[in-house]
Amino acid sequence: MGFHEIKPIESGDRYLDIAIKRAKNKSNLMKVKGTKLNKIKTLEMTKIAIVRDILVSRLDEILTSFPRVEELTVFYRKLVEYTIGKSNLKKALGKIKWTKEKISEVFRQHNSRLKSAQEIKDIAIIKKSFYGRISSVLKNPDYKFLEKSRRTIQSFPTIKKKYKQVAIAGFPNVGKSTLLSKLTSSKPEIAAYAFTTKGIMVGYFDDMQLLDTPGTLNRFDKMNDIEQQAYLVMKLVAEKIIYVFDLTEPYPLKDQISLYERIKGLGKPVVIYLSKTDILDKGKVDEFKKKFKAIDNIKELKKKLI
Repeated sequence: MGFHEIKPIESGDRYLDIAIKRAKNKSNLMKVKGTKLNKIKTLEMTKIAIVRDILVSRLDEILTSFPRVEELTVFYRKLVEYTIGKSNLKKALGKIKWTKEKISEVFRQHNSRLKSAQEIKDIAIIKKSFYGRISSVLKNPDYKFLEKSRRTIQSFPTIKKKYKQVAIAGFPNVGKSTLLSKLTSSKPEIAAYAFTTKGIMVGYFDDMQLLDTPGTLNRFDKMNDIEQQAYLVMKLVAEKIIYVFDLTEPYPLKDQISLYERIKGLGKPVVIYLSKTDILDKGKVDEFKKKFKAIDNIKELKKKLI
């Protein structure tokens, strides 16, 4: 999706400092002929043009690097809505657009005044006015919000269209991560989400992308960020779901069954996997497998998925 192309967002003061330094360095290399007035006028006009170009370029880079929410898939649109807020992002980017246009307007006004300046002291006044106006205009955008949004967007899991999508579902600590490692030939990637120390682990098996999705019995509006995002993976992305039961009951079995029923209600094919059978009573395992048509063998599970 190109999310990682969004560069870190800095403050308006930082952008202005960079622009002024570059303008100064470039103007120092210039050789200008004419009267003292014309030399100073030419140099200052060159400097403000460079400052304008650098600032407009950077702000335009911010505008074009953020994804257009309406062009995203339903899954990513929902992630943006629930983690950032579509209207909040649109408003913040709108301020960047306004700032970019205002900088060009301020430049045109002061460039015209510099051209008409008849005395060196007038140039100094116009120069001071230009940088003061630009500094004020650059305070308009919410850079901190945009930087937070950038980090959030870049934390979204990359859903690769060339793979079939399989979610591994169940409560935390029931053995989902262990199962993911067993199914994949390499160490799973971790896509850490914003606002949480947890993350969604991603692995690959055959032509499938596997996503470890922590479950909860909370209503959607009561779920935390990671739980909402995991739910959206199952609802909008997954073609199949592996549901993991753990009869050692880190969560009560009745709750595990309730979550299973809720996930089954999404209408996706669900394969039941029973974890930690090596430490369970064989009779209990066999009874559960028969009742729920569960699998506890990795080889058999792989066959079910292919």
